[in-house]
Amino acid sequence: MSRNPRKSKAKKPKRKGLNIVLYILGLLVFQELIFRWLFPLPDLANFNRVEFQATGNMQPTSANYVRKVDMHWRSTPDTNATFHYLMNAYGFRDKDWDLEKSSGTDRIMFIGDSFVEGMMVEEEKNIPSTFEALATADGRSVETMNLGMMGVGVPHYKSLMYNALPKFNPDEVILVLYANDVAIDNETGIRGIKFTSYSSTRPRLLELFDMAGRKEPLPFRWHIREDSFYKPVPSPQNPWTTNEQEYRQYVTPQIAEAMKAADFNYFRINWVQQEQNYLRAKVDLGKDLGIFKKLADQNNTPLRIVYIPSRHQVTNYYYQFERKCCLTCPGMIDMTGPEYQVHAAMLAQRCQQLGLPFLDLTPLVKSAEDTENHLYWDYDDHMRGKGYQMMAREIYRWAAEK
Repeated sequence: MSRNPRKSKAKKPKRKGLNIVLYILGLLVFQELIFRWLFPLPDLANFNRVEFQATGNMQPTSANYVRKVDMHWRSTPDTNATFHYLMNAYGFRDKDWDLEKSSGTDRIMFIGDSFVEGMMVEEEKNIPSTFEALATADGRSVETMNLGMMGVGVPHYKSLMYNALPKFNPDEVILVLYANDVAIDNETGIRGIKFTSYSSTRPRLLELFDMAGRKEPLPFRWHIREDSFYKPVPSPQNPWTTNEQEYRQYVTPQIAEAMKAADFNYFRINWVQQEQNYLRAKVDLGKDLGIFKKLADQNNTPLRIVYIPSRHQVTNYYYQFERKCCLTCPGMIDMTGPEYQVHAAMLAQRCQQLGLPFLDLTPLVKSAEDTENHLYWDYDDHMRGKGYQMMAREIYRWAAEK
């Protein structure tokens, strides 16, 4: 029997059309997989550090978000090194986080300022990273979260804890208070955030176009963008741009040039005088600690409080360098006396009343400084790697024994 040639020819265009459709669909699926791999979206669309650094009537937008960026910090009077801060999709100096922790893993959340974030040190030497490494060495499965933010204090910690705890459900929270946190105005109310999520079904390319339209940083898998915490003159963010004539009377020429170039913290002018005032200020954080405890209890999360002293509370060694940022200061301002240690004593008393574990790191740091084992940098007031790691070891030992 002979085949019908017209029927055979009719089938070929249909198969060809189907093949083209399948080819296009395959390309679209491949493209979607590539974009989803290159641009992994965080679980929460509007959880970002700038939301918690905001004060007063500031209303940050997604265009202000810090996301997957390599931030730089320099302090050339101390070292020629540039310290890199690889920010995750939420703008914190840490690996990316999932809302759900891994099974069998303890999640420890660290909240604090730049001493938790780990300014002037490599990421693996900061407190949360060292804590996690110690736990791993002990055979424990522990995931630490570094929620440290430079330039914040108690009011910001309240909002951060209020919003972060219910979402990430840590097994424990360690709130680290640095000396200057205690005297900051603590009356700011808690800022609640109504969190949103990106669509899991929407094509990733369309999501990226919308993000670009909002000028929102794209969550590229790698840290290809670079930025600096401080900007050089003539940036309006650098106060030397408009106040150089006034500022030069307070600092040495070397410090002045470093501040103008954003190679040194330009907010350290006469800082030691401000420190003297806040260290001896009469402050009672009983109410604030009660709020922290309530927030932790609402999430069934154990809370611990740690206090880190200023370098001037434990030694006079660094004053010789501080004076180069405060030429009008007296020959010596001694802040090692008991009148400058009142905040740690207050915290210990209030934590005891509230049943909160409290660790004062002042004796540990002072004992090192007494043997001329200098833990802080000379000019920048943050710690060297050995200082952060020493404190992390003590925090880990203290947390483990409790």
